[in-house]
Order: sequence, then C-alpha cells, then structure tokens
Amino acid sequence: MRVVVVGAGLGGLCVANALRRIGADVEVLEARDSITDAAQGYRININATGHDALHACLEAGQFEDYERILHRQDDTATYLFSPALQLLSRDETGPVPGAVDRAALRRVLAEGVADRITFGREVNPRRAHMHDRHPRSRPVRRRDPHPRVTP
Repeated sequence: MRVVVVGAGLGGLCVANALRRIGADVEVLEARDSITDAAQGYRININATGHDALHACLEAGQFEDYERILHRQDDTATYLFSPALQLLSRDETGPVPGAVDRAALRRVLAEGVADRITFGREVNPRRAHMHDRHPRSRPVRRRDPHPRVTP
C-alpha cells in the first residue's frame, strides 16, 4: 500500500512511522525546508495514552530515543490559569510519563522516516479531493507563483 502523508508535524510523523512499521510505502510531503525551521513551542505533556501510542508506532530504538528526551515530572497535576495568571483549577491526573520538547520529539519522529520526507513541497488544496480514490492533486514547489494541479 502506498500512502502520502501531508505535513511533517508531530501528527504526520507519528502516522508515517506507524504506517511504515506495518509495511506501507510512505511518503511525507512537508512545505517547510527542514525539520527544524519552524517555531515549535516549548514542551508538550505526554499522557499515558500518548506514551502507549508512541510505543506502538515507533521502532524500539526510536522509542528509546524518545524516552531519553522525556522529562519526568514530580507534579502531575493539570493547572488551569486565567489570562491574568490567576489559578482557576488544579486537577490531579495521576502519574503521567512526562513532558518533551516539541522540536526534540519532532526530530526523533523524523528519524524513522527521514528517507521518505520531501521538504519544500506542499499540496495544492484548491482541487485536492480527499474522497477521490485517486487524488487529483500533486505536490507543487513551495512559493510557486503559479501552482498547478494535474487532473
């Protein structure tokens, strides 16, 4: 089975790794020019479900790399603050695996499909029909002044 994943963000890379792990021929199209050229935010909390999902979709070595960048947290509560930083609520969530730097997680996820990512490519959404059996869109060069779609 051949699958094209549009976007090499956290979600796209997770999907690409999982599909590759089950034997799919995966290609990832990323509009940006590299895995590191976007502002990533800082940390993302990984709950038990997310941790299990990463374990299921990553190869053993990649999962070990992920666990090396995982920051264990002593306080696992979830805090909700107002825009003025007034504490609105604190919910006990129980033990969670921890938090990771978004950019570091993206690099770990990209390692598993590095040979299948095409940078500087985007899909023209004007005529792409997700419900078609044979997508009509084709990748176009980023910043192309006259993007085209091949029917």
